[in-house]
Amino acid sequence: MDIIMTGWAGLKGSAILAHMYRDSLTERLPEFIISRTEELSADIDVRAAKDTAESFGAVYCPVADGGIYKALWDISAEAKTGIEVYLSKISIRQETIEICECLDANPYMLNSEGSLVIISEKGNMIVRELHKKGIEARVIGYTCKGNGKVIINGDLRSYIQPRIKDELLRYKKP
Repeated sequence: MDIIMTGWAGLKGSAILAHMYRDSLTERLPEFIISRTEELSADIDVRAAKDTAESFGAVYCPVADGGIYKALWDISAEAKTGIEVYLSKISIRQETIEICECLDANPYMLNSEGSLVIISEKGNMIVRELHKKGIEARVIGYTCKGNGKVIINGDLRSYIQPRIKDELLRYKKP
């Protein structure tokens, strides 16, 4: 089956970090990157994506604390299947990458509230329907036999580890 992601990896968490560390980030990044991240995260709503997934009879999991890696682990465990996900297919905004690089945070383990992971045999149909509603979505991988939770990054294959903690837990208000 296809694995679909809606929304953007780490967007909510990067907005929280941008707010917490605005002063130090503005020394390294243009102000518009910080402001844009906060603006984008304010428009998060997953109701339409959930409704679409349900209309196709798909299994879905919110992506929140722990980010996309935790949601992938959770949905794979719930579905009792292995997964193979292509890192390059995971939607992530450049603003999130910039903020995470400055603060040494892993955006794939950062709060992604407003995103969903969906498993369905009708992945491309669901993606088309979500796009019609203006929702960012793409097939990022597939289920597979076994219980491995694999992330593929070019020629590298790594495994998602259990008990993922959100990157936000490493940061305190400066």
